[in-house]
Amino acid sequence: AHPQPHWQGQGQGHPQGQGTNRPGHLQGHGQGQGPGWTGPRRMGPPPSKDPPNWQALLARRGILEAAVAHHWRPDRDGWVYPMFNDRGQIFVVNGQKYCRLKRFHPAPNQGKNLWLPKKHKDVAYYFMAATSISDEVAGGLGCLYIANGEASVLSFRSAGLRNSICWFGENNVPKAFVEDCRRWGVKKVVNFPDRDNTGYQASQKLAEMLHGTGVEYAAYALPSTLGEKADINDLWMHVAFNAQLFRQALQSCDLIQHKVNPQSTKQQTAVSKYRKPAASGSRVQGSAVLKRVLKLLDLDDFDDQGWSRYST
Repeated sequence: AHPQPHWQGQGQGHPQGQGTNRPGHLQGHGQGQGPGWTGPRRMGPPPSKDPPNWQALLARRGILEAAVAHHWRPDRDGWVYPMFNDRGQIFVVNGQKYCRLKRFHPAPNQGKNLWLPKKHKDVAYYFMAATSISDEVAGGLGCLYIANGEASVLSFRSAGLRNSICWFGENNVPKAFVEDCRRWGVKKVVNFPDRDNTGYQASQKLAEMLHGTGVEYAAYALPSTLGEKADINDLWMHVAFNAQLFRQALQSCDLIQHKVNPQSTKQQTAVSKYRKPAASGSRVQGSAVLKRVLKLLDLDDFDDQGWSRYST
């Protein structure tokens, strides 16, 4: 059984009609129904009685409750929050908990984010607390939502779309993402990229990565009325944190038509030709050949431990 968020019951969204380029159904917990969305609506400001500063900043973005549920707390000059594994457990190695600091107001010479104690190689996604992503994907009928960052993930989850993740930096798509999707039972990846060049380029990268893998990919453009560089959290604020209006807004977004780069198809074909070691049974020989091919194709994610990615 999948946990129900307190703000909504469960139900289906709109099925996709014939000849439309709309997202169709929104798969996840807490789906709502209603007429199509015609543009951003403000339903009034958040409550005027602000909690303490660190909470007020999150409350203004409509993600305070979700952030607290994910163990966000004030520390230094920002929020610190733990990383989770794909089963919803806090990521701990040798007794060390791995966290991220997001600064309130970074100085010009400071980065916005800082890893504590450092970035761990096995932390590739921002997952949900206390539940597995596989269970949430199953609850969303195989759909996985991609967000541009932690605030947007919390916006999705605040609206009841719990089958959502992000990685750290839009263009830093994890190299094992296709493998991970299969492991989590993902049938369709849905993305509402930022309204800027970085967002579009990251979406194009995803389209090429998932092409021909059996995992469907669909990207949708956020409303232009949100302005340049807008993201999912901006949309969540514009509908005044109303889950039903948020889902209606997503369903009204236009499909982004990506053309898959022929070079990507060429890369996939080349990799598929070298999936098995040489007939002589020499795994080392097959590994060396594959490494040369991937290097020629500018695929830099191969090492000896990564053999299985291309050999199964």
